[in-house]
Amino acid sequence: MKRLNPYVLGLLACAAIATMLCTGIARAATCEKWAGKVVSAQGVVEVKGAGQALWEPAKLNETYCPGDTIRTDKKSRADIALYNHPVLRLDQNSTITLGGMKDERTSIVDMLSG
Repeated sequence: MKRLNPYVLGLLACAAIATMLCTGIARAATCEKWAGKVVSAQGVVEVKGAGQALWEPAKLNETYCPGDTIRTDKKSRADIALYNHPVLRLDQNSTITLGGMKDERTSIVDMLSG
């Protein structure tokens, strides 16, 4: 079996990193007004975008859109800052769906479990 040239291997690694970064940028820019962001996380905290099938690890200070779902696993917790400034603390085994804003003062959150 033929070995890959280290130069080609480096180019492939750069392409993979660029793809991941661009995906994150595109993900963050999918909504006009964000609904919440994870400002603190301990343990396993995951996010599933609206209309997506797969759960992804939540990233600190990344904004999430209305319709996105955030969950915490066993022995995990997270603080979610909503667009209008309140902060929700999710305890272990909790799941919420961000609903956006009812008006400029009221955030909507659906508690699915927890």
